[in-house]
Amino acid sequence: MLDTSSITLGADGLFLVSFWKPVLILLIFVPWAIIITKVYDKHAARFHLPRRKWNTIHLGLGLAAIVVFFMMPMANDFGFLAGFFGAAAILVGDLLAYKQVANKDERVPEKFHIKLKMADMGESKANKELKKLQDKVALTIKSPDEKGKYSIPVGAPTPETPEFELRVAAEGVYMKAIEARASQLDIGPGGKDPQQYVVSLLVDGVRQAGETLPAAAALKIMDFWKSAARLDVNDRRKKLIGTAQVEKDGFKRLLRVTSIGVAGGMKVAILFDPELAVNKKIGELGLLDSQMTELKALIDEEKGTVLLASPPDGGRTTLMYSVIKMHDAYVKNVQTVEMEPEAAIEGIRVNKFEGEKEGSEYSTTVRSVLRRDPDVVAVADLPDANTAKEIARSDQDRTRIYLSLRADSALSAIQMWVKAVADPKRSSVALRGVVAQKLLRRLCPNCRVPYP
Repeated sequence: MLDTSSITLGADGLFLVSFWKPVLILLIFVPWAIIITKVYDKHAARFHLPRRKWNTIHLGLGLAAIVVFFMMPMANDFGFLAGFFGAAAILVGDLLAYKQVANKDERVPEKFHIKLKMADMGESKANKELKKLQDKVALTIKSPDEKGKYSIPVGAPTPETPEFELRVAAEGVYMKAIEARASQLDIGPGGKDPQQYVVSLLVDGVRQAGETLPAAAALKIMDFWKSAARLDVNDRRKKLIGTAQVEKDGFKRLLRVTSIGVAGGMKVAILFDPELAVNKKIGELGLLDSQMTELKALIDEEKGTVLLASPPDGGRTTLMYSVIKMHDAYVKNVQTVEMEPEAAIEGIRVNKFEGEKEGSEYSTTVRSVLRRDPDVVAVADLPDANTAKEIARSDQDRTRIYLSLRADSALSAIQMWVKAVADPKRSSVALRGVVAQKLLRRLCPNCRVPYP
């Protein structure tokens, strides 16, 4: 007769688990592990955060989540769900803790703050296919569509083709500029040799010479970036402006591509993140407390003309935008007159000068704006003497006018103003003050080291 007692005793120590329970557990542990290894670890390394400390915390909390889950009795659904939600709470808390601490660290720029959005966790099928095509190139480049959204990918060419070599060369020029912390990249004729083009970089307001390229190769690279910005590659004379988006390692940059004909050929300027570069608060300009007090007093007068001076590529537009944002655009009529608006400022009306129209003059545009009785007007350029004369003749008691000038000092700005108005008395009566600035380099708090 068969003895079933041993079989019965063995079965008494077992219980079955539904198939969906292990799957449910993986749904919380796998995404957590991917975010920690693919996002958080690289983020900490890039911005010199305590990487080893955070990895220890992540590992400890991950083990704690496992312990909490398996310590709960699995014989019934209530025990399983209690362990599941307990583990999920620990893992989510770990993700949120790093996000909160890292985003408050001064070493992490605002545009690189961690953002946990479920929509960004997964990739669409189209994005995955695009990624496969681009695993041989470093950048994901997108052109704007008719609505201004960057939804048109610049496809990766087939390796070992002339198009692929051009793509690699164009990306190389871009990445060298980024590695040098440049805010702008220029490609244009070298001057001496018509068959040579020169790449130059603008770093902290200082122009630096880059590599030299053969004219044929340089023109192809310039045409590549013009095409990415949806500009006419056949037009090498007119001034053309467009934008494109570049993404690398999850970080996106907006490029403003400007093409114009110059002596000896064509010049292309690529400005990186133009709106971020000029959109700063007045407190971020590095003014001393005494300087800030004087500036606020000057702004509070709200009448007369104030000159805003800076050397070329010295933060002149940033200064102008920072100053006009100190006026309350919700209770004041604040406007700007610009040839090339750099950024959209909430509540402030931008008047763009349409120089392409026949018979259009900058001074006429300025006069038209001033006749509308605005409270504050910022004039971004002084292309001719008539513009200064229109400003000096306007109602200085009802309107505050800021005139932005390319000048090395406050004295130079005053001389330019008086000369343009051509009437010393009128120019002095209208003038209420001058704000002149120069950029100073400051050591990066992330990577600075003491002298040996």
